[in-house]
Amino acid sequence: MLFRTTLGRYLRLLDADYEVIGEAATDEAALLEVARLQPQIVLLDLDLPDRSGLGTIYDIRRRWPNIAVIAVTNHLDGEYCAAARAAGAYDCLDKLALVEQLPAVLAAISSAHPHPSDGELGLAPSYEPP
Repeated sequence: MLFRTTLGRYLRLLDADYEVIGEAATDEAALLEVARLQPQIVLLDLDLPDRSGLGTIYDIRRRWPNIAVIAVTNHLDGEYCAAARAAGAYDCLDKLALVEQLPAVLAAISSAHPHPSDGELGLAPSYEPP
């Protein structure tokens, strides 16, 4: 919860154009909130208590292909981030470097650069951490 609260405060300070409209602590709650709120961008911690965040990314992108998902993790080995991108994440960011990395990724999503379509991602039915 502390991470979500801190991240929300940071986003509010970062730019008035970003609005935090919801938060969730579990996969189930996240999917319900995304369905209810239809955000443009979801910041998703891959370490969820009830399921791998990789599966959550896949479900969000399958149900709502226009929503960009940014994976956030402490596990930045190449395989884990590659799995997050294969599941449909726009990018995979290190929690410890989030302050430095997030503005550029948000700007890229907000710009005219289209998000890859599901066909370009080659999505498969399920993703679990390597």
